[in-house]
Amino acid sequence: MSEAWSIPIILVMYSVMAAPFTGVGLCVFGLPLAMTLRPLLRYRWSAVLALALGALGGQIFFDIVVNLLWGHLSFTIFSRPSIGMAWGTTSALSYWYFERSALLRRGKPLN
Repeated sequence: MSEAWSIPIILVMYSVMAAPFTGVGLCVFGLPLAMTLRPLLRYRWSAVLALALGALGGQIFFDIVVNLLWGHLSFTIFSRPSIGMAWGTTSALSYWYFERSALLRRGKPLN
């Protein structure tokens, strides 16, 4: 019998477990960075900057949390590059999109 039915359940479980950490990471890294770089939001290329900084911040925060909870803390070796980067990039791109959309609705000129 196929175990494919369990994939959506596993994804939901991982998402529920990751949500608090993603929220803390967004508050610690994302919001201060977003406020600093807000003038660049009018440019479309700032999405690339948001993705890169989201990947970096997500990976750093993920490694800090994982190493503090389950192992030694190392700032030079990133052992799990895909998970932290995936959460960071999706958070950064979502925030960039919704913040840019809000500015467009308020009538702020964007490029």
